[in-house]
Amino acid sequence: MNDATPTSEPAASAPADVHLEYLCSLDISFGTVPTVSTPTGTRMLFSVRSGTVEGPRLRGVVVPGTLDWVTVGSDGLARIDVRGIVQTHDGAAIQLTTTGRADLGEHTGRFLAGEEVGADDAYIRTCPLFETSDSRYAWPNRLVTVARCDLSISRIRYRISALA
Repeated sequence: MNDATPTSEPAASAPADVHLEYLCSLDISFGTVPTVSTPTGTRMLFSVRSGTVEGPRLRGVVVPGTLDWVTVGSDGLARIDVRGIVQTHDGAAIQLTTTGRADLGEHTGRFLAGEEVGADDAYIRTCPLFETSDSRYAWPNRLVTVARCDLSISRIRYRISALA
């Protein structure tokens, strides 16, 4: 990892009451990934082919066609922007949006060769948000979440936790 990657050691002035509670994992497979050069960087369009959501209180699938826009800037940093739908096991539709950063650093070559780069190897983090009008799932509307991700050209795995 590079020098800008946060460490797991808290700063002396960091609040001691920040805790994470596991929410769910999303395991998503992508189809073909078109790439286009833009003035802001290289954009890769990851279209969801299939995906599952597994957690103690949230289970279902990620609706195919959900799109993960990744823009890689001249600084090598990938900016992640996802818009999609989770269909729960009991029929609720939940909008999923997430933004984040992937700093693959020395692992960029592995990623481009199709290998998976894990959250322990590189800084791949997102902040998913869930929104629905289904009263059975009003509780995720109130959560602030973070995710550590494992990423390849063909799939991504989010391990999502809520700030408690």
